[in-house]
Amino acid sequence: MSTILRLSLGVLFLIESLAPISYQASVEVNENRALVDYPEKITFYLQASSSEEIESVELVFGTDAISCGENVTRAIPEDYKSSKEVDVEWEFLLRRSGTLPPGTDVWWVWKLTDSSGNRTETPRQSLHFIDDTFDWQLHQSESLDFHWYEGSAGFIRELAQAGETALSYLFEVTGVKIQERVSIYIYEDSDAMQTATLFAPDWSGGIAFSEYRTVLAGVPPGSITWGKDVVAHELTHVLVGVYTFSCVESMPIWLNEGLAMLMEESVGITHDSEMERLANAIEDNDLLSVREISYIFSNDPDLARQAYAQSLSLVEFLFETYGQEKMLQFLDKFKQGISQDRALKDVYGYDQDSLNAAWREWIGAPPLEGTP
Repeated sequence: MSTILRLSLGVLFLIESLAPISYQASVEVNENRALVDYPEKITFYLQASSSEEIESVELVFGTDAISCGENVTRAIPEDYKSSKEVDVEWEFLLRRSGTLPPGTDVWWVWKLTDSSGNRTETPRQSLHFIDDTFDWQLHQSESLDFHWYEGSAGFIRELAQAGETALSYLFEVTGVKIQERVSIYIYEDSDAMQTATLFAPDWSGGIAFSEYRTVLAGVPPGSITWGKDVVAHELTHVLVGVYTFSCVESMPIWLNEGLAMLMEESVGITHDSEMERLANAIEDNDLLSVREISYIFSNDPDLARQAYAQSLSLVEFLFETYGQEKMLQFLDKFKQGISQDRALKDVYGYDQDSLNAAWREWIGAPPLEGTP
C-alpha cells in the first residue's frame, strides 16, 4: 500500500512504499517514491535489489492531459550502470518541459531488465501535483470545482454562478459544451497566481490550461467584478480548447480570444475601452491584419490590447453577419484538424486576407492600398 506524507517545509510531499515488495522472484523493490517540489520539479526515486544483474532501468510516466495518442514520457537515468543493487533517481524539470497546473494527476512505473532478459514492471503509482502552500477549500457547482483559500464562501459562490452563467451562454451562442468538469484555482491576487506557474506573463491575471481542464485566476476577495471577468474569459478558453482539440491544427488566437471576450459580456462585463482603442486604430488607419493576430499577440502592451479589441470585433462581425450556426461549423472544422484558411473558405467563403477586407469594410475602415 502507498501513503502520502506531508512535510512541514515548503510544498513538498512524498508518495512512497512502506515496505519492500517483491514483484518477481528475482527482484525486490525496497523504495519507490516521488518527491514534488511545486512548481519546479518532480523527482522519482527507485531502490531495488536482484539476484541477477539489472542491466537497464527505465522510468515511464504521464499525466491526465488531453493529448495525441498515448501521453507518456520515457526516461533513462543517465548515470546508471549494470548492478544487482539499483539506486536511481530522475528529475522531471518543469522549467524545461512546461508548467503543470495544480491538480494534475501524474502516474509512473519503473521498468527493469536483468541480464537474462527478464523484465520487471513496478505497479503503477500516482500523485496529485498540488500547491500545498495554501489550505485549499473546495466549492462544487453543477459543472465546476472551485478551489480557494482567501475570501468568504459567498464570494466563491458568486464566482461559481458567474462561471455557470458563462458556460450556459457559450452553449447558447455557439453550441459548445463538454462533459468533463473544470477545476478553477482562485489565488489571492495576480502575483500569487504568477508565482504558482513558471512562465506566466507579469501582466496576466488568469491562465487556462485547456488540456488539463484547469483555470488559474488571481482574484482578491473584494474584486468580484474582476473575478467574474477572468473566470468567464478563462473558462471559455478551456471549453473551446477541449472542444476544438486536434493533433493537426489549432484555432487562430483572434478567434480564441474574441470568443472569450464575448463570453465576458454574459456576466455583465462591458468593453468600452477596447472599442475606444479600436476606434482610434480605425481613425489612424493603423489596424492589425487578421494574419498578424492569428498566431501570436505582440509583447508590446498597447499592440496586445489592440489585438484583443480587434479579436472581439472580428468575432462580433462573424456572428452578426452569418449567425450562430456558422460559428459552430467553423469551430467543428478545427476539431477536424482543418487549417484556418480552409475552414474560413468552407464555412464563410473567405481566406484570411478577404476576411480582413470584409471586416474592415464592416467597421468602416478604409480599404487597404491595392484592394479593389
